[in-house]
Order: sequence, then structure tokens, then C-alpha cells
Amino acid sequence: MELQLLFPSRYYCRWPFKEPRGYQEEIQRLDVRETALLVVDVYGKGYDEGDPVPEYPALFFDQMFLRERDVIRNRIVPSLEAARRAGLPVVYTTNYWPRAGWDQSEFGKMCQRTETGWAGTLEGSIGGDSDYVAFSNIISPRAEDYVVNKTMYDGFFGTYLDVLLRNMQVKNLVCVGFTADICLLNTAIGALYRNYRVVVLRDCTLGAEFADTLEDMRMTWFGIRCVEAMVGFTATSEAFIEACGRISKSGEARANADRNA
Repeated sequence: MELQLLFPSRYYCRWPFKEPRGYQEEIQRLDVRETALLVVDVYGKGYDEGDPVPEYPALFFDQMFLRERDVIRNRIVPSLEAARRAGLPVVYTTNYWPRAGWDQSEFGKMCQRTETGWAGTLEGSIGGDSDYVAFSNIISPRAEDYVVNKTMYDGFFGTYLDVLLRNMQVKNLVCVGFTADICLLNTAIGALYRNYRVVVLRDCTLGAEFADTLEDMRMTWFGIRCVEAMVGFTATSEAFIEACGRISKSGEARANADRNA
């Protein structure tokens, strides 16, 4: 008997364009054997109990760091635990910048121009061995998880992520992480291009807000809407965790029946 993750999701229908149908619901029916949890850029220090706010938070602002810490602790970590109990593979794709001439690249120049200039070059300020891309214990990958280092926004660009997923016969990706409008969004688009079904847990992400978008969280909204209208689906962590729980109980019941046969 095929085990399926069943949970409600939504997408955004843009037509008719003057009066769009808007949010539409769809029940996801994902074969457990073909589904993985993809964790995008959840690195950074400061998320463990008692840790101070880092001098250079992953989402730049102290206000965003506090929100991100809440999302990690109360949404992403429970989703990870539920996925593992249900037997889903967990795949991390995370920023890592080895010395590769980034400071001479257009990407490196852009980062210095808009983000890292105050702290130096890309390689010098947030290179592969810096605390900026280190994992807090609470979100650190486990031995059985997979970790794919990336250098660009899209986790598929120049990496073996697609090979890994195809080796595991994965066709569906449930995605969490950061940021909704940059790396998570670009990785979701990369997945769509490679014919994966994408479901983003919308309460397990945040955008890279600017000083003038913090109040209304505009970039978070933008990233989620882009996924819903042009990439795939979104769902809540609660719905996903409940679906994983049903799989876990079904697996336990099946194992007990096998032992008692």
C-alpha cells in the first residue's frame, strides 16, 4: 500500500486578470517514497537557547533576527522532526563561499556594493569558514541528513542537488528556510525547471526585508506570492506536521502488525 502525505495547500490564480480568482485550495497527495524536505539557508549563530543576537544577523536587522529565531524554533525545527519521524529524507542546501575569485565576479561585486561593503569583501566577510554561515546546534544537520553547499541563490546552480534528489527518486519537495524572496524563491524556481513539485511551508520562511519594508513585511509577502502564483504551492507547518504524524502512526502500526504476524 502506498503511503501518502495528505494535507491542504493553496496556490494563487491570476485569471481573469481584472478580477482574479485569487487563492485556490488543493489537497496535496505526495508519495512518501518520492518526497523530501528541503531546508534552504538556515545557518547562523544565535538560535540556541541563551545565545545573544549576533553582531551580523543572517537577516541583517535585530527585529528580523528575533522573528527568524521564532520561525526556526517553533516552525522549522518541529517540521524537521516530523519529517524525520515519517521517514522523509532531509536535504540542506546552504551558502558556502570557498576561495574562488568571488571578489572578481559580478556576484561578489554586487554583494560588496549592496550588502558586505561595510565589512570588506565577500570572501573576507562571509566566507565559507565564517560564523555567519555556521549552524546553531538547534538547526544543525544530523548524520543521516544530506548537505549540499551552494554559492548562488539557486541551490541547483553548479551543485549536485538534482543528482542527489534523482538518486533518491524524489519528485516532490517540501521547502523551508530563507529567504522567501531570494534563495528559497530561486531554489524553488530551479526545482520547477527540473520538474519537481514544490510546496513551501509559508510560516517557515521570511523575506530579506529592507528598512522601509519591515513594517508590512512586504518582501516576505512578495516571495510567498511568487511561489503561489508562478512556482507551486504553499501550506502551513501545522498541516504538514499533522500529515507526517499520520504517516508515522501508519508506519508504526504496520511494523507492529509485521512483528505480530
